[in-house]
Amino acid sequence: MKKALLALLIFVPGICFGQTPSADSAMIASIFSEVLVNGECYENLRELCKDVGHRLAGSENADKAIAWGQDKLEGYGFDRVFLM
Repeated sequence: MKKALLALLIFVPGICFGQTPSADSAMIASIFSEVLVNGECYENLRELCKDVGHRLAGSENADKAIAWGQDKLEGYGFDRVFLM
C-alpha cells in the first residue's frame, strides 16, 4: 500500500502538470533561435581568447580574465557579482 501511494505521488504530478514534448521542443527552438540572432556568445569567447589571452592559474592573464568576467557580468546588469 505504501509503495502504491509513493508511486502515485511521484508519477501523477508529472502527468497532470507536465508539458507536452512538443511544447518543450518549441520552447527550446525559440531560445536557440533568439541566441543565434541576438546572442553575444561567440563575441564574448573571442574577446576572452584573443584579448585576454592564455590563462594559466595564478598568472597575470588569469587576473585579467577574472576582471573581464566581472566587468561583463556587471555590464549585463546582474544584481550581484561575487569574486572568490
